[in-house]
Amino acid sequence: MPIPPVPFVVLHTYVEKPRQPNDEIVIHALCAEMWVGSEPIALTQPQHTFGLPPRLVKEYARQLLEALYQQYGNGRRSGFERFAREEQHAIAQCPIRPCSYHAEHLQFVGTGRSG
Repeated sequence: MPIPPVPFVVLHTYVEKPRQPNDEIVIHALCAEMWVGSEPIALTQPQHTFGLPPRLVKEYARQLLEALYQQYGNGRRSGFERFAREEQHAIAQCPIRPCSYHAEHLQFVGTGRSG
C-alpha cells in the first residue's frame, strides 16, 4: 500500500560551520524548499541573512514557511506548521551573486568598473 503524498518544507541554511544544538552561529543565507511526497514543488529565492540578529533570521524563516503555505497549502495547515528538517550547507555553496564570501565583485572595485 503506497503512502499518500504529504507536503513538507525543508529549510536550507548556508553556514560557516555545521551548527550544534544551542549554537549561536551566523546564518549566511537561507531558502526553503517545498515537497509533496517525493516531488519537489517549489524553492524560495535564496536570501543573504548575515548581519541580521538571530531573532530576525527566525522571523524571516517563519515568513518563508507562511508564504509557501499561502501559495500551496490549499487551506490545509498540515505540513506547513514547521520545517520538516534543516539542511545545512557550507558558505562556499552559497548560490547568491554577488556574495561577500565569493567576492567576485571585488575585481571591479579597483578599476572603477561595475557589472
